[in-house]
Amino acid sequence: MQLPRSGKRGAKPADLLSIVEVAYDVESSQSDWVRGLLDATDRLLRTDLGGFACVFRADRGVLGVEPASHAIVRQAPETVTTILDALTHAPPAWVSRYVDNPRSASVCAMTSEVDPTAKLSYRPRLAREGVHDGVNLVCMGPDRHGVLISLGVREGFRVTPNTRRRLAQVATHVVAAQRLRRRLAGTASAGVEASAAVETSGAILSPEGKILHASGDTALARARRALHGAVRDIESARTSRRDDEGKALDIWKGLVSARWTLVDQFDAQGKRYVLARENAPISAALAKLSPTETCVVRHAAQGYSTKEIAYTLGISATTVRVLIMRAVHRCGVRSRAELLQLVSVSTFTA
Repeated sequence: MQLPRSGKRGAKPADLLSIVEVAYDVESSQSDWVRGLLDATDRLLRTDLGGFACVFRADRGVLGVEPASHAIVRQAPETVTTILDALTHAPPAWVSRYVDNPRSASVCAMTSEVDPTAKLSYRPRLAREGVHDGVNLVCMGPDRHGVLISLGVREGFRVTPNTRRRLAQVATHVVAAQRLRRRLAGTASAGVEASAAVETSGAILSPEGKILHASGDTALARARRALHGAVRDIESARTSRRDDEGKALDIWKGLVSARWTLVDQFDAQGKRYVLARENAPISAALAKLSPTETCVVRHAAQGYSTKEIAYTLGISATTVRVLIMRAVHRCGVRSRAELLQLVSVSTFTA
């Protein structure tokens, strides 16, 4: 089956799912993608002081920002340059506080929480301009690649616990989308057509969840049922967003069966399809594990709780626990702690 050509969607209202939908625009340029994430988050929080977003990789206490990956809204370019320079040259211990959350790699935090004594050199300058703090959404995957979205706020501005939790959920979608974007870019650089990639390892579905084409593991009955249900869940989330945005976000998962990410595709007439793309994280070290087991273990090693892994991968908490114990036995270790220690010295790729 020939893959439909991509198309663009119209502007969306400012809500949590708007950020999710922007995230899954995996065929836009990186600059447009980062700008879209920033604009959607800015419209949601309405801090009115502007901010920036950038792609980064955290490695050994160093925050490396990808060149030309940042986007700016209502802030001077020289100000953002100063901020990014301060972040990339910050002490390793400070970077660790910023990106290493004990429960999850995706977190919403205030600048004052990670820099309580205001040691960052750019903060006094921002304070003179009325920017006394910042809301930072850190979207980082187990491979330490991520996106930072930062918006300036006035003194006394606070983000409610529920909003933080919901933004952390949104961040898991940004992480999944970024991983898929990097994977697709690698496929393109290798000279493999996107349509050929779907023909061999993915599926095409209608917005109602009907399988129009499936190959590889997506052709199996269990996978077809899971993909059908996931597409229906996403459509339900989109239609119910105004009634219960939290519920809508809960049923829209970043992965299906810890393997596939669903993204929209449009043909020349604007007809929408849904593509199921292989998007599980890959481990070069845990060769004895299945792709699903590897994906679960990798997230656990990053600090995700069982509940967070279940949401991020689109599986149940019980399944997470079963897969962890299965991985323990297959890797020849005695406990979850030993398994995660093994993973901590492994090298991961996207």
